Amino acid sequence: VKEVVELLKSRLDHKHIQLSLDFADNLPAVRASRRHLEHIIVNLVTNAAEAVIQGKGIIIISTEYCPDVNRLRLSVQDNGPGMTPELLRQAQEPFFSTKPGGTGLGLPLCRALAWQINALFQIDSAPGNGVKVTLQLEVET
Repeated sequence: VKEVVELLKSRLDHKHIQLSLDFADNLPAVRASRRHLEHIIVNLVTNAAEAVIQGKGIIIISTEYCPDVNRLRLSVQDNGPGMTPELLRQAQEPFFSTKPGGTGLGLPLCRALAWQINALFQIDSAPGNGVKVTLQLEVET
C-alpha cells in the first residue's frame, strides 16, 4: 500500500489534495494478489481525488487488523460530496458514471478484483459526508 501511495502522491500534491495515512503497526500478511491490490488502491484513490474539491480535499487511507474476524481492513475515505443511497446503488453497476467521459467501470472493477482475492468490499456514503470504501482481506495463516 505504501509503495502505491508513493506513486499517487505527486498527482495528489499537484491537485492540492491532502493525503493522510493511518497504518497500523505489525500487520499480518494477507492472502491477495499484489497486482489486484495495487489496481484497487489506484482506482479508489483516483475516484476519491476526482470527488473532492481541489485545495480542500482530504483522502485518508487506513489499515487495521481485526482479530475478531481474522481480517485486515484497508479503507480509502474522502471528504467529497458523498452519494445518496440511490446513487450509491447505481455507482456499483457497470457503465454507470456521473463523470463526463467516465466509463463507469472503476468501482465495479474494484469489487470484482476484491472478490477474486476473497476480500469483502463495502462502500459507505451519505450526502455531504464523503465516501468510504473498505476492503477486508483474508490474513495468511
